[in-house]
Amino acid sequence: MTRYEEFDRTQWAARRRVKSRATTTVATRPGDVTVADILEVYGPLAELVADRAGNAEPFVIAVTGSVAVGKSAAAAALAQAFGTDTARAPVAVVCTDGFLYPNRELMARGLMDRKGFPESFDHDALARFLIAVRGGASATHASAYSHATYDIVDGETQLVERPSVLILEGLPFPDDHVDFTVYLDAATSDIEEWYVQRFCRLVADAASDDSSFFRIFDGYSPAQADTFARQVWASINLVNLEEHILPTRDGSDAILVKGPDHTVERVRLRVG
Repeated sequence: MTRYEEFDRTQWAARRRVKSRATTTVATRPGDVTVADILEVYGPLAELVADRAGNAEPFVIAVTGSVAVGKSAAAAALAQAFGTDTARAPVAVVCTDGFLYPNRELMARGLMDRKGFPESFDHDALARFLIAVRGGASATHASAYSHATYDIVDGETQLVERPSVLILEGLPFPDDHVDFTVYLDAATSDIEEWYVQRFCRLVADAASDDSSFFRIFDGYSPAQADTFARQVWASINLVNLEEHILPTRDGSDAILVKGPDHTVERVRLRVG
């Protein structure tokens, strides 16, 4: 059984060595990262990872967890913390949604209702990308994904140029190519509420965006959008969480445990 040392937020924050203040991150909605999060959670984490990385470049970190748990915000915060608390630069953040098969391919394979499950990703493309980055390629490209259109963006890529640290943000990754894994954990009931809130926000935003996938829900009342989101959660995202994501939690190098308001309340650090 994997052993963990557990810290409450105050204990974890006390591990931070750098005393400069981060001032560029401002929370505007639930799930956003605050300056306090940089100082108390992600700063100490960046210092720990930098210590473990030593002179290894590039060092690959996976930030993983359920849909809607806040992986994108956490990855961005960790990247910022590397700048404020360590000398590691540059840092690249890549979302593994870019390695999903395009919707047309998922439909051809009968996988649209399994989007986000392991079989919906092009694992070979992800492995080739990681091998190229780890091999010191001067320029590597990752496909771009849009949450608004709910699809890969044709012809658009993200350029990655020899990062000192690569942060992969998304669902669980092939361990062979990852040096350190951060798992975002929370009560399943809280994650469901965050998913429903995000879905309803995307539906509302689609009213002014003709290109949004979520225009198909035009005319839904807030209550109808809420009901539909909970159906999707129960039939797809909860199944993926329980079958494929949660089993990877124990064994992660660090587990950030969130409360109902997205605040990281505890940190569990793998021992040995």
